[in-house]
Amino acid sequence: MIPLILILLSSTAHAASGFHLEVLEITGEAQYGPSFGDTRPLAKGNLIPHGYVVNVPDGSSVDLVFDPEWKNLMRITGPASITVHSVFPTEIQLEYGDVYSILPSLPRYTYHEIRTPFGVATVHGSEYRVVHRQMTTVSNFSASPVFVFGKKADLELFRNPLILKDNRIVRIEGFGILPSDDTLMNKNELASGLKLRAMMKQQAETAAGSSRTGKTDALIRDKAVCSLCS
Repeated sequence: MIPLILILLSSTAHAASGFHLEVLEITGEAQYGPSFGDTRPLAKGNLIPHGYVVNVPDGSSVDLVFDPEWKNLMRITGPASITVHSVFPTEIQLEYGDVYSILPSLPRYTYHEIRTPFGVATVHGSEYRVVHRQMTTVSNFSASPVFVFGKKADLELFRNPLILKDNRIVRIEGFGILPSDDTLMNKNELASGLKLRAMMKQQAETAAGSSRTGKTDALIRDKAVCSLCS
């Protein structure tokens, strides 16, 4: 599996066109817009295409979904700023902030990748949290492994990832620094993640029980969508 991930990370994503992230819920406020344009207020139900930024101030959060059944979720907790480089496969740049992803039903031949200034965390299907403030931390909340890469001083990735297992956390403290040895999450780290999980799932269940319908396209379940994944 490691060679596959390395191939994906070494190339620009073959992003399938027409895919968007849908805003499931907002607590507080947020702004979005083209990466080189003006931003405007983000609202529940808005669709976010690739090439857009989302800025979330302190005290606010945004729940996003990748599919019309609202099963694959991502929460951005402010203060945070992300750039959506690709929706499917997922490539998101986290400039700073906190992103929690719940990904139980991604198509088989795709991946979900969160980049920070100091590293990259990529999975096929998992539940994990990436936080970037003064350093990058990655926490895994599922049995599916998370592949964590540090960045060299020239911003290329170190070739060999740290494979992060369930209930473990790892830190990357800067450019040119390999991920630290991973450790078990402490009680506060675990409880914080589980609280986010519960809130996100509750939002999705509430939306599913309402008259609201998902706006995103169904995720393609075809090998051809990711030509690098053969």
